[in-house]
Amino acid sequence: MRDLQDGESAQVQGSARTPYILKNVGGVYSCSCPAWRNQSLPIERRTCKHIRLMPSWA
Repeated sequence: MRDLQDGESAQVQGSARTPYILKNVGGVYSCSCPAWRNQSLPIERRTCKHIRLMPSWA
């Protein structure tokens, strides 16, 4: 998978039945997985294994 441009999103298969959505908004990456959503860190500091799988992302 290539880097996401600003405003782009992509699906990645995780352990759930439905794929997770990765997004790049203003250079801040997000994921719809529970591990990312449930972190208490500010949005720009959160990460998860789906984001870390992309070596050029996190």
